[in-house]
Parts: sequence; structure tokens; C-alpha cells
Amino acid sequence: MANVRTLRREQFLGPTNGGWASLSAEVSECALALLDLAFEDRAKNVFRMVDNHYSPHALGSLVLVTTAFDAWLSEAVACFDPFCSSGLRALGEQRFDVKLAGLLQDSGAREWHRAGELELLANTRNEVVHYLPRGVNAPGNVPEWLSDLDRLGLLLSTGRSHEFTFDQRLGSFKLAHWAWELTSSAADTLVSAAGDRRVFIDGTSRNFARFRRLPPPSDFPKFDAENGLAPTVVQNDGR
Repeated sequence: MANVRTLRREQFLGPTNGGWASLSAEVSECALALLDLAFEDRAKNVFRMVDNHYSPHALGSLVLVTTAFDAWLSEAVACFDPFCSSGLRALGEQRFDVKLAGLLQDSGAREWHRAGELELLANTRNEVVHYLPRGVNAPGNVPEWLSDLDRLGLLLSTGRSHEFTFDQRLGSFKLAHWAWELTSSAADTLVSAAGDRRVFIDGTSRNFARFRRLPPPSDFPKFDAENGLAPTVVQNDGR
């Protein structure tokens, strides 16, 4: 018997009998449940910054929302090439940032202005899903290919020269919230570019906007004031 990857590829690239239903909707539901829990963690005994906090649920939400987005793009590929005749289905095996770029190109749209951020998100997901425990000898304890996460202020930080380890810094609500905002924006961009084909993906694209029911990190000072919370005080290390 051929290996599983080959069989999956053949089934996707060539016409087959039977049907399929959306998987992205269910996965996004799981991701949203974890984002809810990640937000609730702010009121617990966790490390809090003015606009961020540690959550053991945040990374799970990031992994699942990017998995849902990847699945949603594959669903778009299948819908846009229902008879496996245009060659578009070859995108199905690509990483989600490449997949979106190919779908936008097929729709006659320009390269998305946030394509670099989506590539960063794909690299972040891979770092978690294919985790290799190690020390990171780099500024802020962040690998150089993910240093933009630090530049964008998406990671946990002590605010001092002695920083958390990289894996600790990833346990960030703000990072998960960014993943949701970015995938939602990307989904809207593809729907807008799809023309008449948007009917196939518009309904499920809205799943990625449901994160907006939660307060954004910029509203945390108000939330903290209403709930008697305060940022964690980190002692100065003298440097």
C-alpha cells in the first residue's frame, strides 16, 4: 500500500466519489473556546502586563486557529477547483501563507500587504507544533527568525534585561489574539477578492471574526480597574 501522504494527495488532486463537509468550522470553535479560557486567565494568579498576560491556554488557541485557517484555505481550494481541472489543487499541500498567496493570485488580486506577518505566524505555529526544547542564545531569548514577534510586542516580557525563556514568552494572550486578528483579516481579504466564488467561503470565513467578542489587549487597563487587578511588578535586577 502506498504511504498515507501519497494516498491523501491523490484523493485531493484527482476526482473521487463521495462528499466532504467543512472541518474548519469545528476546529475554529475549539480555538475560540481556548481563547475564552486564555482571557479568563487574566483574573487569575498569573503574570500580568499592562496589555498582556500569561495563559496556559493561549498557545493552544494559536495552534488551533491557524490549523482552522489552513483547513479553511484548503476548503477554498477545493471549492474554487471542484473538478480538479485548473491545477489550483496543488496549493493544498502548501503552507497556509503560500496557500493564501496562491488563492489571491488566482483571484486576480495583488499580494496582501500583511503577507510578511502571515509568514511570521506560520513560522510561529511550526515552532510550537514541531517544538525542539533548547536554549536560545539571542536577544530576548528569541530565535532570530521570530524576532519580529518581540518587535511587535506580542511576547511576554519582564521588561528587564533578565528575560523569560523563549518557551515561556510564547505563553502570551496578546500573541494568540494577534493570530486571530490576522487570520480574520486574511479571510476577509480572500472573500473580498473571490468575486462570484465568495459564495463558497463567505459563511465559514466569519468564524475567524468571533474573537472580537472579547476585549482587545488595549482595553485591559479598563478591565483591570473594574476587577481590582494590576500588572505584575518585576523587581529591578540592577542592570
